[in-house]
Amino acid sequence: MPIAVTGADCPPPADGTTHPRGYWSEDLATPHRVVSYHGLGISIARLDAVVSAGVVPSARSA
Repeated sequence: MPIAVTGADCPPPADGTTHPRGYWSEDLATPHRVVSYHGLGISIARLDAVVSAGVVPSARSA
């Protein structure tokens, strides 16, 4: 079960409002716990902003 966590950005809506981007920590933590519990391997990779020319993913606070 692949899971992708990104720091993707998108243009703001026409009304000029902004919306936080990123991921909720629980979106990564829950699948990680379940997969680990069942003894499956987990690989987490991070692309540097310099390499990906994007935004480094960051966890949002609740």
